Amino acid sequence: MLDKPIAGRTEDETTQPTPSVASDDHHLRRVTRNALGTDHESGRYVPGHALGGGEDCCAVGAYCVDDRRCADGVGGDCRGAGQVESVHDQQAAAPLGGGLFGHTWQSRPAEGARRSTVESVALFEPAVYSELTVEWRHQTVRLHAPSPGACQGGHQHGSADQGSSEMMRAWRVEHPGPVGSAPLRLGHEPIPVPAAGELLVRVLSCGVCRTDLHVVEGDLPVHRQHVTPGHEVVAEVVSVPDGCTSVAVGDRVGVPWLRYTCGECRYCLRGAENLCPRSRYTGWDADGGYAEFATVPTDFALPLPTGYRDDELAPLLCAGIIGYHALIRAEVPEGGVLGIYGFGGSAHLTAQIALARGARVHVMTRDAAARELALALGADSVQGAADAPPEPLDSAILFAPVGALVLPAMAALDAGGTLAVAGIHLTDVPPLNYQRHLFRERQIRSVTSNTRAQAREFLELAQDRRLAVSTHRYPLDHADRALSDLSLGRFDGAAVLVP
Repeated sequence: MLDKPIAGRTEDETTQPTPSVASDDHHLRRVTRNALGTDHESGRYVPGHALGGGEDCCAVGAYCVDDRRCADGVGGDCRGAGQVESVHDQQAAAPLGGGLFGHTWQSRPAEGARRSTVESVALFEPAVYSELTVEWRHQTVRLHAPSPGACQGGHQHGSADQGSSEMMRAWRVEHPGPVGSAPLRLGHEPIPVPAAGELLVRVLSCGVCRTDLHVVEGDLPVHRQHVTPGHEVVAEVVSVPDGCTSVAVGDRVGVPWLRYTCGECRYCLRGAENLCPRSRYTGWDADGGYAEFATVPTDFALPLPTGYRDDELAPLLCAGIIGYHALIRAEVPEGGVLGIYGFGGSAHLTAQIALARGARVHVMTRDAAARELALALGADSVQGAADAPPEPLDSAILFAPVGALVLPAMAALDAGGTLAVAGIHLTDVPPLNYQRHLFRERQIRSVTSNTRAQAREFLELAQDRRLAVSTHRYPLDHADRALSDLSLGRFDGAAVLVP
């Protein structure tokens, strides 16, 4: 047996042939280069790589971070040591031990790879793995990583630190599917371990966003198996990295959708980090707030405005932020006319900002309670979801994830008008008629996430102008019911989970 510590090695160290193994064993050398979450060129940890990885994939544990995501676990892509079975366009199966929570899969082995086991792995999160054993060409190679927390730097702790043996309640997506098919499972599990540069936080409230519904129902491709949803998290800081001065134990912070950007690509460098191709998201790529505790990179935790209850703050962290971004993308002129299609958690906050800036706002929504809320907030008119507004629109925002509504929204635009589509998911858009929907310089724009600067700008605005936040509280144990009610349109405003 060969014991090869990997974590912390440089590229020069890790590219050396493993002792007692022939140097022409390409796959095994790739294991030693790419194991345990390091980049295959620099030897540095790169978020998104778990147990190996890199854009050109390796033998053990490849997980690509380009547009096409390869398998996690032994095998990587088809060049690796195991056979990959594609499950849909952008996700490949985890062959030969790419297991979550210590599980082992056995699949059709490629030549030279007989068996592997993962003794303790939680994919995509650094520092939550311990050891991978691969049996390769009749020899066994063991790749070590430190125990959780061992190489993460010190942490200053509150009442529940990352070394605690305490358990917490957390929801996980057992199998993506219609919310009525019980895709979520509530269980007890250890409190998460913050990685280097991360905060451990106690969840005080977590908004229930339509994006959560898309993750749970499988409208979005799976980025993390059995993920804990939730990305509108209001939380109390429990532990901080040593040397951290921006936040302290006991502070209240927001954990938003955007969790990581590379800071090096052309989008990040020009101030458009929301378009970063290596971006990662809470509740999709990493576990979120449908739990009692969570982690967040310190640089992506948000300061919160004062004067709001915890349940009122939660919807601001995505519904409010993304609505604000959509309002910017819609380019409402001063004193202009804005049409809003769909009126839920995000729209009811966006409408208030537009009204405060002097716009006339017309709301199109199918829900009677939502129409009443719109009028109470000051909307100039309300009508059915596909009905025409009483006057041409300078701008429109589509919040409902219904592609068929693009046509009436475009038809309602005045010359030079802009439609911004605010959702991360949209059903198919029917064919447009050029004369009726686009001519005279009408345009349609998508909205993708947000930058941290926009998030802070919106939260400062919420501090300066008190927003009326309509919330419906659900106990954490009833997260599945909250998502079902959201799917069925049973409430106006936003749902919020409270542990």
